[in-house]
Amino acid sequence: LNDIEKTTSALSTLTRTSDRNELLKTFKNKKDGFDLKAKEKMGELIEPILSVLSHTIDSHSSVVFLKEENTKSFFFFLKKSHSAYINTDAVISQKTGIYTWVIKEKKPLLDSQLFLNSTLLEYYSRDESIRSIIIIPLLEDEELIGLLICDSKEENKFDSEDKEKLKVFGDLIVSTITLFKSLKQAQWDASRYFILREFAEKLSQSRLEKDSVLDIFTKIAPQGFDFDLLVLILCEEKEKPIIYKTFPEDEFAYLKDFEVSIGS
Repeated sequence: LNDIEKTTSALSTLTRTSDRNELLKTFKNKKDGFDLKAKEKMGELIEPILSVLSHTIDSHSSVVFLKEENTKSFFFFLKKSHSAYINTDAVISQKTGIYTWVIKEKKPLLDSQLFLNSTLLEYYSRDESIRSIIIIPLLEDEELIGLLICDSKEENKFDSEDKEKLKVFGDLIVSTITLFKSLKQAQWDASRYFILREFAEKLSQSRLEKDSVLDIFTKIAPQGFDFDLLVLILCEEKEKPIIYKTFPEDEFAYLKDFEVSIGS
């Protein structure tokens, strides 16, 4: 119950956030295409579910893999384990042995007499003598978004009842991810609304001169959009378009007044 309370507390904390800068900081920092702050927050939401799971089903490890965007592979996301040899860089694909059928058919797998080397499960860096395993596909509207895995060193450790229990936890994880994505999108929409409103307010207070408008824009735009370079091209009547301003200005000063071919 305490673990469930942590989950609901984390969710309410996420929705209570009202400060625009806090909203932006939550989802802005990105690396390799993955939103690190979002990953951290989603981990906070799912970790209590794994804690409850570990008290419900006696396992050696409980592991969550999530689908890589635009690929058919799954990356290691979260674990609750007694092992000191978890490979947190693990990646599962449709070609990864025991997972092939689960990924293709989108159906759970129960194997209580497993005699594979544990490293073939991908999330162990050495053989842990795993003998029982349940793999649950995480489905969001029939789309496979991840895998929930429970294993044990004992043979015949799990039965069909354990599989049904694990499916319930899988559904809870999917519901949490779905809600989280909705909240994330709502926060982005809210932050962009605040940015547009701030832009309009600043413009209404300015003289609407070219420099003042662009200064306002270059100050506000980075708060809502993640970019390395912002280029503002000036198209004067009867004149060739030129790069009028860049942001950051210091790093790309050499681009200023550079002629641009709009047709290229």
